[in-house]
Amino acid sequence: MEALQMIQSMVLIRYGGHLWVPLIGIWGAISYSLLMVLSQ
Repeated sequence: MEALQMIQSMVLIRYGGHLWVPLIGIWGAISYSLLMVLSQ
């Protein structure tokens, strides 16, 4: 669960503190992070 919270925090920071994390939910945060890693 700590890793999930880290990802959630990174996404929140990336979007400047906007409400994207609550909107997309934790699975959206994981999917987005995976896409960012794969696209690099």
